[in-house]
Amino acid sequence: MNNNKQDSNTQDRRTRSIRRLFQIGMDRAEPAIEWTIRLCGWSAILFVFAIFVFVFSEGVPIFFATQQVAIVASDNVCNDLVFRAAGGEDDFEGTEIVFRPAPGQSVSLTHDAAAGKLTVDYDPGVTAAGDIVAAAEADEEFAALLTVFPDPEDISA
Repeated sequence: MNNNKQDSNTQDRRTRSIRRLFQIGMDRAEPAIEWTIRLCGWSAILFVFAIFVFVFSEGVPIFFATQQVAIVASDNVCNDLVFRAAGGEDDFEGTEIVFRPAPGQSVSLTHDAAAGKLTVDYDPGVTAAGDIVAAAEADEEFAALLTVFPDPEDISA
């Protein structure tokens, strides 16, 4: 019986020493864990701040840039067009929009920045505002500079 008590005392001492070692290890690791949590918290705050900086820096031109817009009215119903420079750039400042009849040809748009002229070739009596819009959207280089769409206020019948 005495032998069983010694075995249980030895086991209790081992368990206590393991617990003590574990507690010492945790106490020593606690500052590193706390600093890791702090670092994660500050980096999350910094990341959110960076998102706001990016969004606002990209969005500022929407609020402060002047957009180059021209509305071209037609005698026909629902055929008015709006030409708007993409991004409010000055590429179209003072640009003259010229509609040139080209019977039997498809719609084409050409921009001569040096001359300050935007030429729209169209087939009279056949071409509608939607055809000009489609031609502008089909040309990727032109679509990057200018947006053309039907005038939403031209709804008279």
